[in-house]
Order: sequence, then C-alpha cells, then structure tokens
Amino acid sequence: MTLEKLLEHIHSRHILTASALVLLCIVGGEWLSGATQPVEGYRGLLFPSANHWFKPGVVSTTLNLLLIFFSALMAQAINKRFNVMRSITGLWGALFLVMAGALINLTNSFNGSTILVATMLIVTWLLYSCYDNSERRRRIFLIFFLLALGGTFQYAFLLYVPVVVLGMVQMKVLNLHTIVAALLGLITPPWIIIGGGIVDPADIKMPTLIATWAVDLSTDKLLTLVTLGMIALLGIGFYLGNFLKLLSYNARNRAFNGFQTLLLFSTIVLALVDYTNLALYSLLLAMESAYQIAHFFTIRRLPQSSIVILAIFALFIIFALSTILA
Repeated sequence: MTLEKLLEHIHSRHILTASALVLLCIVGGEWLSGATQPVEGYRGLLFPSANHWFKPGVVSTTLNLLLIFFSALMAQAINKRFNVMRSITGLWGALFLVMAGALINLTNSFNGSTILVATMLIVTWLLYSCYDNSERRRRIFLIFFLLALGGTFQYAFLLYVPVVVLGMVQMKVLNLHTIVAALLGLITPPWIIIGGGIVDPADIKMPTLIATWAVDLSTDKLLTLVTLGMIALLGIGFYLGNFLKLLSYNARNRAFNGFQTLLLFSTIVLALVDYTNLALYSLLLAMESAYQIAHFFTIRRLPQSSIVILAIFALFIIFALSTILA
C-alpha cells in the first residue's frame, strides 16, 4: 500500500472503526488481566458523584464505553457540521478513542470524566450554533443548565462556567439578555432539586477533596500520569504548530478554533490547580489534544504524515499495554 493510499484511509471513517476496535481490545485485556479499580472520591454537591452510581462490573464498563463512543461520534459531527478543521477527517474521534484506551484506569468504569467530555461537546455544538446570533437565548440557557446540572454531582463542572462565558465572547453573543439566560440556566437545577424537595438542604454534603490516586499510587497509575503528561505536551505542541494557520482563517473559524484552544489550556490549568480531582479532567484533555493533532495533520495532508500519525497511535497503544501489564 502506498503512503498516499494509507493517508486516505487514515482520514476516512475506517480509522474511527479501527480505533473503536482497538479500544474494545484494550478494555478486554484489562478485564482479563485483573479486577478493575474505580475512581476514588466523593465530588458531588447535591448528589453522589458518577463514580458512585454503579458498582464496578459489566454494566459500569459498558455504559462508560457507550458514552466514550458517543463522544467520539459527537466530535466528528461537530467538525462535519461547523467545518472547524476546514476539511472532513475521521482522525479527531479516532485519536480520542486510542487516548482513552491509554487511560484505561478511567475507561474501565463509569465516572464523571466521561460525562464531562460528552457534556462539553454538547456545549460546544450549542455555542457554535449561536455564533453572532444572540437571539438564541434558549440555547445559552441550556448550556448553563447542563453545567449547573453537572455541578450537582461533580463540582468541577461549575469551574467551566467562566470558560464558557469567555466562549460566548468569542462567539459574539455576550450581552445583557444572554447573561440573564445564563444565570437562569445556572439557578434552575438547584431550584428544581431543592425547591421540589428532591434533596433536603440538611443532607447536602461538601465534596471530599481526596487525591484520586493518593491511597495507592501503583505502577499502572503512575503510567496513567505519564500518559496524561504526554497528552498535554502533544496538545500544546500541535497547537503551536497550528497557530500561524489559525491566523489566516476567517472570523467565524478563528472563533471556533479559539474555543477549542480555550478548552485545551483551561483544562490543563484546572487539572494542575484542582489536582485532587485530576481524573475528572483527563478525558476532556484527551479530546482537546486529539483535536489539535487531528487539525495539524488535516491541514497538512502530506503522504509522509501517515507515518507520524501511526507512530502517535502506536505510542498510546504501548502506554495502554504497559498499564495493563504493570
């Protein structure tokens, strides 16, 4: 097979299907190698955090994988609908799936990290659809409703409120009416939950800020930290490679890509500051890093780039296998 033909497959739907199969094999390998270890900690403000919703097992893993696959497909849909990379490619979702496989400690059981990445992709779609149209206040309301709803079981969702507000500035929709819509979206979930008697204010528990892996920093968890470091470095490095090209885009595409950049760097900062909740930010970091890598190779479709892309895939498969065998 020539490099040109290989590159064509890499940017097609085939790479997405292949990456999904790789992720399933990695999860299967983890199951065969030993018991899965759920994410630790209680992070909810009104409800238990997502890692407490299901016991470790088939149901927890299956639901988590389904949400991961949904996120990969949602990423592809965003690029197809809003043309943020100026070209169609299957690489964004595929890279995310392989990175998720490398983060097997977060992939093998249901947790808030998977919900966060899916939620932020929905938020991204809604925000992009509001570009330069502040009349779409219902969508703004829904964006902040989702963030506030997430905050009821994982406080870190609320840390993305200022990030999305900055995104509204980028989309040219920040005015008094949209601010009111955002505030109404934020107060509606607790208003319904507490005002409706679903949760008694006396039963509200503050999150326990225990480091995710403080109790047992085993070899596999150290490998996960190394993997996260590599994901962050690749995201930053490929963003720098994309920077000059982004300047040549029109205002609409600069705004869309600017929000992706904002999500990447805010997630890195939040992961460093809120390090006791590091696991929560991991899959979103993978999604945003995958975007920067995919964007770089989408606008530079050289035959030789297929070798580099496959090397990146191989790197994260090696990380996944090392974590399983540790």
